[in-house]
Amino acid sequence: MAQPVRPVRPRWGFLELFVIGQTILPALLYFHLLQPLRLPIRVGAFVGSLAALAAAQRGSRRKLPPSSTWLLCAFAYLMLMIFHPSTNTYLAGFAQAMLYLAVMAPLFWAPAMTHSALHLRRILWLLLVLNGINAAVGVLQVYDPKT
Repeated sequence: MAQPVRPVRPRWGFLELFVIGQTILPALLYFHLLQPLRLPIRVGAFVGSLAALAAAQRGSRRKLPPSSTWLLCAFAYLMLMIFHPSTNTYLAGFAQAMLYLAVMAPLFWAPAMTHSALHLRRILWLLLVLNGINAAVGVLQVYDPKT
């Protein structure tokens, strides 16, 4: 009798590390020893997303998701708003625009890194568990706000 073929699980890669990093990097700030590195730690998750976007744009020509048109229009409008008279400084406006781009960037690079339905399921489970941990920490901070 033939053995059933088990699906090959994709290896862990950048996408899994990125999702885990979204929880681990802010958690590092609980250690007082790492407080001098607060800025690089906070920026790290966003820089990772922008770096993945740059790598994905350089590497392949994939079809853009349907919602990307609206996001690109919103980003173009945001870039124009940098020149609004009430913007504090151009650098602050540009930094805010890059923050928004880093948040929306996985729409462009994550689909290329998802290899199968099994891989997508693993990513979604990771997101569910890690966001649950983040929510639990948020609730615990209500009881001990100094931490």
